[in-house]
Amino acid sequence: MALGDLEAQKVRLKTKADKELLSLQSFKVLPQYEQIQSEANELTQVLHKLINANTIDKRLLSLYEQNLTEETPPESETVEQMYMEAGIALPNFTLRRLEEVQGFHKKIIANRRVFLSTEIDRLKREIGKRDKQILEYTEKKATTLEILQTHGALEEYTSLQKKYLNTVNDLNSISTMIENMKAFESGLSDIKISHEEILRKARQDYAERTPIRERAISLFNTFSEGLYSAPGKLVIDVEPTGFRFDVEIERSGSSGISNMKIFCYDLTLAKLWADKSPSPRLLIHDSTIFDGVDERQRALALEIAAKESEQSNFQYICMLNSDNVPWDEFSKDFDLKKYIRLTLSDQSLEGCLLGIRF
Repeated sequence: MALGDLEAQKVRLKTKADKELLSLQSFKVLPQYEQIQSEANELTQVLHKLINANTIDKRLLSLYEQNLTEETPPESETVEQMYMEAGIALPNFTLRRLEEVQGFHKKIIANRRVFLSTEIDRLKREIGKRDKQILEYTEKKATTLEILQTHGALEEYTSLQKKYLNTVNDLNSISTMIENMKAFESGLSDIKISHEEILRKARQDYAERTPIRERAISLFNTFSEGLYSAPGKLVIDVEPTGFRFDVEIERSGSSGISNMKIFCYDLTLAKLWADKSPSPRLLIHDSTIFDGVDERQRALALEIAAKESEQSNFQYICMLNSDNVPWDEFSKDFDLKKYIRLTLSDQSLEGCLLGIRF
């Protein structure tokens, strides 16, 4: 419920509580009895109207649900037979193509189903709303009838006092809800302000780092073209939820190319880190980075990593299974063997690493 609705309800309850308090302070039997009896009659009429309206809508809801279930397009054979008969009976008439008519029928049925679904949802909401009102008014009527059934001035006074206390209790509850909602909305406002400030700083940082961002984009594109002779795209953007990073290579489609996106992205970061101090100056890849990658691209990736790590003075470590090394695809002037620092084998215990046999 909105704050404005709660405020309106508070005013109504305050007015009601004031009237009930005045009635208690100037208690008289007959006027109060007539007023409560009138309220009971009004509640009865309202309940009858709500119940009747629900009965009508439930019947209509059942009809719509049945129609929605039974609504099916006409079989194409039936329509074709109809046109054949029409062609015989009316040879001088130009008939529309069967496909157009079938499409027209399907569109009508689709629109009909949308209408039925919308009406079903609306009827369910209306019925549910009335059910809540019926329950509320039934409880109010029961309370009112208890007062009417009370005999004697003291008993009636007690019932009216109870009704007043219930109203005051409702008023206090609404007042508490209003205070809590105001505090909540104030907190939301603070959060929104804080979020906008963070977003502003992010955008400012984004603008200030344009040179390094452009260099990162250029590096990613260079590595992509070196692997696939196809441009790559590194997207860096600021959105309401924060920074967004995305990578793309025009030849995307296989898992191998997806892994090479990661390779290009990691190598781009390593190049940028190498310009900073302090810096890890280290990039490590497991053999899974080359899963699904063609041998030619594996060879190119290793050559690019060797070249870039030497130029930027950072260490590149890659763990490869010997049967996955593309020996025949390396350039003539590239010697992978000089980069090998450790070879593990399952032929003896010396080939174990951390107790694991390879």
